[in-house]
Amino acid sequence: MPQTKKAVVLSGSGAKGAWGVGLLKALIEQGKSYDTVIGTSTGSLMGPLVMAGRMDELERAYTSVNQDKIFNVNPFKKNGEIKIWNAVGRLIGGKRTLGESEPLKKLILEFFKVGDYNRINKDEKVFGASVSNLTTGQGEVKTWNQYSYLEMVNWIWASANNQIFMSHLDVEGSTWADGGLNNYANISWVIDNTPDLQEIDVIVHNKREPISNNFKADSGIFNRLLRVVDILTAEIIKSDLLEAKLKIEIEENIDLNIFYMRQDDIDIIGGNSLRFDQQNMENLLQKGYSEMKNGTIDTDSFFIDCDTNRICTKGEHTT
Repeated sequence: MPQTKKAVVLSGSGAKGAWGVGLLKALIEQGKSYDTVIGTSTGSLMGPLVMAGRMDELERAYTSVNQDKIFNVNPFKKNGEIKIWNAVGRLIGGKRTLGESEPLKKLILEFFKVGDYNRINKDEKVFGASVSNLTTGQGEVKTWNQYSYLEMVNWIWASANNQIFMSHLDVEGSTWADGGLNNYANISWVIDNTPDLQEIDVIVHNKREPISNNFKADSGIFNRLLRVVDILTAEIIKSDLLEAKLKIEIEENIDLNIFYMRQDDIDIIGGNSLRFDQQNMENLLQKGYSEMKNGTIDTDSFFIDCDTNRICTKGEHTT
């Protein structure tokens, strides 16, 4: 009989990834292991070290980062608001983005070593980074067995680059950026490309209801831009989760576990997930870890009821 497989899907959302690192640390301490890891944006940064089993190094990465390690042109003030005159100057100058993120690539090279790449390929495990092709408008997943180490570093970097505030990758005749533009959490790709899949853990770096209802109508144009990004992200999250639930209803043999942040988690970071504050990220990582360890995590678990053949939560199933 084929060996059943487990996968983890790591969503985007910048600095909120620190919460996911803490949650993953607790899951792995509880005995979880994964054959497939698919990451989007910040999830693509987490994925290689998760797959390589280097959680201590992953924790160090997410508690030592700051704005200078991400941006060489930082589009944000210390409080997370957009630098208006910087933005105006770049728009007038014909720049493609409001910021640039070349240091992020160096950070990837610092933490994600060629040995991790070789180890993953040797173990025949799958790590993939979700990216968006800005030229065609399509989303893709780039996996380690398709590309060399340095090429894969570029794909991880592209996946983590917000299309408005960070840099772009120009390769293969197209321009590539943040995978979250197409798939916030690429669960469907895992289901479609993993034979004998038994269980998927999905770490959503956002709330169960991702959009807040406290936006001020008199906000300026750049705050409205951030609001548009938040609304689009919320709709992509809903689409990804709905599609995944429909697919496991067809497959009938996959358990789907979804872990969400809470509002008090998000409040630690504030309104801008591209603001990387070291102390905030340390606090958020510890929150994710303690919520998972203490059983206070906000979660959904879906599966197909063997009696009714309908999708339901574990709490609904009776024997």
